[in-house]
Amino acid sequence: YCGDELDGKILGLIGLGRIGSLVAKKAAYGFDMRVIAYDPYVSSDAYDGPAQLVAMLEELLAISDFVSLHVDLNDETRHILDARALNKVKPTCRIINTSRGAAI
Repeated sequence: YCGDELDGKILGLIGLGRIGSLVAKKAAYGFDMRVIAYDPYVSSDAYDGPAQLVAMLEELLAISDFVSLHVDLNDETRHILDARALNKVKPTCRIINTSRGAAI
């Protein structure tokens, strides 16, 4: 396996709390990635980071080259990436789960 070039790729973040926000900055400024994020608890008026907020998880899944999960495990996030959601990602998409295993 040969690694993937990150420059210019799209990173989709699910969860934009403390850790997700730090990942957004590192990816955008450190690796020159385009960062998009889905977090229903963050408003675009209050957010001033490098990520572009999207309103629908499906939109993030469809265009991301990498998807990284940064969510607490609760009833809303349990299986947030279920089979239906995983069918929406690109075949070459890489998924990084830094949350609990049950988020997928």
